[in-house]
Amino acid sequence: VSFDEELYCVGIGRTVNVPFMLYPENANNDTLEVSINNTKIATVSLEKKDDGVIQIAGLASGTATITLKAGDAIVAKKEITVTEVLPEIITIETETKTPLIGDKGTFSVVYAPADVTTQKVTWKSSAPNVLKVNADGTYQAVSVGNATITATHAKGVIGTFEIEVLPIEVESIALTSSWDTTKAFYRNNTMTLRAEV
Repeated sequence: VSFDEELYCVGIGRTVNVPFMLYPENANNDTLEVSINNTKIATVSLEKKDDGVIQIAGLASGTATITLKAGDAIVAKKEITVTEVLPEIITIETETKTPLIGDKGTFSVVYAPADVTTQKVTWKSSAPNVLKVNADGTYQAVSVGNATITATHAKGVIGTFEIEVLPIEVESIALTSSWDTTKAFYRNNTMTLRAEV
């Protein structure tokens, strides 16, 4: 049996198909069996005996050896490596880029590729006095200004998000008076005006 590559690598949670060639070509493949020496690292199955394909499913980081047997005879051994799937790009998302003072919300992370093994980041705000962000990605807008939010993966990949905290603008003012409007207002009279924003 021969394989196309010397070493096969698979990510945790992913599956790969490993093709192999049988020699001679007219060999009886009915007795072929595949096994792995560490089932905590990966699982293996013989998907297509005729075409010669072993399917490997990665479970945990590490190395393991696949053994291909024909009857009682070992016809091939192949070492595989299972690794974490690391992020290539981190994108930060939230409900709005312009919260108002006092608003609360949550940042979320979108990974590329989507099946990143460890989906945890450390959050940081460049201006916590403007926008405070907590360890779980929740935030509160504190004062008017701009802040850069950073999400850092343990493997060093960083995503950033620019956010601007806006003031709460006045929409209307209701003016009321303590004076009895059924009476005339003469010189030297006083009243109290109250403005409700």
